[in-house]
Order: sequence, then C-alpha cells, then structure tokens
Amino acid sequence: MVRNYIRKTDKRSYTEADLINAVEKVRTKEWTYEKASSETNIPIGTLASRISRNSNHHVGRPTALTKTEEKNLVDLIITLQDYGELSTCDDVLKYATEFVDIMNLKSRLKNGVPTRDWYYGFLRRWKDRLKIMNSTKLEKVRADVTLSTVDGWFAKLHSVLLKLDLFNKPQQLFNCDESGFRDDPGKKKVVVSRDTKYANKIHTGSGKENTTVLLTISATGICLPPYVIYKSKCLYDTWCPRNVIRGAVFNRTESGWINEDTFFDYLENMFIPQTKHIPRPLLLIFDGHTSHLSLKTARLAIENDIHLLCLPAHATHLLQPLDVYTLKYVKAQWRSLLWDYSKKN
Repeated sequence: MVRNYIRKTDKRSYTEADLINAVEKVRTKEWTYEKASSETNIPIGTLASRISRNSNHHVGRPTALTKTEEKNLVDLIITLQDYGELSTCDDVLKYATEFVDIMNLKSRLKNGVPTRDWYYGFLRRWKDRLKIMNSTKLEKVRADVTLSTVDGWFAKLHSVLLKLDLFNKPQQLFNCDESGFRDDPGKKKVVVSRDTKYANKIHTGSGKENTTVLLTISATGICLPPYVIYKSKCLYDTWCPRNVIRGAVFNRTESGWINEDTFFDYLENMFIPQTKHIPRPLLLIFDGHTSHLSLKTARLAIENDIHLLCLPAHATHLLQPLDVYTLKYVKAQWRSLLWDYSKKN
C-alpha cells in the first residue's frame, strides 16, 4: 500500500530556492536574520540552522537517486512527450529501473528496483516540472480519427521543423515503418467451374510464418537498407545474405515483431551508420508505439542529434507515408512473387 505522509503543521509558504537565496544574502550580510525572515516568511530558526551547518542542501533523509540522477529521468519524460509519447506510472518506473540497472545503483533501493512509493515522492520533488493529467482518449477505431487529430499532428510537425530549422532540408527528414511479410500469397480472383464450392489453392508454406521488415526512407526519396526481423529464438547465418541487399541488417525476436531491444539495435547498427555523413539534426518520424521507445533508445538518439517524432495512435493509415503507399505497393509485389513461386514449385 502506498504511504502518504500527512503534514502535522501548516505547509510552509516558501520554496527551497527562497531558502537558499535568503541564506546566501544573510551570509554576505546583505540581509539580517530579521529582514530575511520578514521578506521571505522563513523562520529565523530555520535560517540559523541552515547557516550553522554550512549547507544549502535539503534537510531530511537522502533520496535513492540524487537530484542530478533524477533530473535525467525528468528530462527523458519531457523529451518523450516532445516525441509524442506520454509516460504512465508504469512507464516512469520502467525507465527508472532501466536507469538504475545501467548506472549500477541497485544497492540504493529496496529489492533493487524503484517502487510506487519512490514514484510518488519523485513527482512531489519535481512538481515544478512534472504533473499528473488525464490523457485525452483517442478513438480506437481508425475510421474515427478526427480532423483535430490530423490538424494537431501537422501543427506539431510544423513546430518541430521550425525549431530544428529543417525547412527545405529534405535530406535530413526520415520516415520509418515496419510491416509483417507472411508466406501466405493471399487471395486472387480465379476462374473455376460453375459447380465449384471452394476455390482452394495449394501453396508451399503454412501461411503463418511472419517476417518483419523495417523500412526507412528520406524525404528526398532515398531508401536505406532494410532491417529484417525473423521469428525465431536463434539467428542463423544462412538467413542473413550479405550480398543480396548491401547494408541490410538482420535480427530475430520470439514473436517476429519489433521490440525495444530491436528498435535500439536498428537505431545503433543501421540508421546511425547509414546517416553519419548527413548534417545534423535529423528528424525520424515513426509509429508512436511503446515497443519502440526505451531510456537507452532516447539517450542514443539525443547523443546523435536525432529527434524522434511519433505519429498519432490509430492514424497511421492516414499519416504514415510508408503505410499509405510504399508498403502497400511492396506487399502487392510480395504476394505476386509468392504466387509465382507457388506455381513453379
């Protein structure tokens, strides 16, 4: 159960910054104790206690993470919001756990992980920069995407392009999207005899095998090598032809779909090396799915001056350039290849 401390005295009317400022002015003899107390409503005893121990640090039990360490998490939450990804309580705890693990700080926390007690304390300590709000509920059905959602997206895109000075710099704008390719050739209209009840087509494969391909293209029309994700527990060399598509990167997950680790690998081993010759900053537009983002991914993007911008949920059929045309065309060609292969084999 979350413990909420109930203050037994009136809430103080001054901030920690007010206290630090008043202490400094008393130390430099700009103010007397009496004037400092009357100007800031800080008790003289509090001022004297802070000065006597020669410290400006906050009184009380030290937090598990220092102020500088917590500031990294605050900056991450705000950065992700700029990307279009809002952080829930579970998301913040996930980022904090990952940070603690990366920085080897588990010994500071009970059971080695941040708890909900820590989460609520964290929000109280950073109430000047963070607050809890109810997110605006988006319609789950794609057909119900509102005009305001579309207008809001383009307004945000305009502000990002303006902020990063990327107008008329199409070589620095990128869009990525993943799509699953099955071994099922799909359906085609066929001509059969009048008494046929089911037009069954025998083809190789189960129709259930799925391979994910993550495609990236710039606003100039340049397509980067694909990032291929197989559904498997192991990645075999025979699955990774090096000379078919130069620069292609291969990976695997148990589900066959992208996750946090594979998106980080995509950014580190495909996108960044392929764009290292392009002036910064870069803008990468992608689906705003939680499986894409993590603390280490955001840090990697920031370190390489890459701004990540998420598309609105349930609107990719309208706003995702690769989804609207490119992948639709590629999949049609893929199914055509499967039909041809099935005929020959």
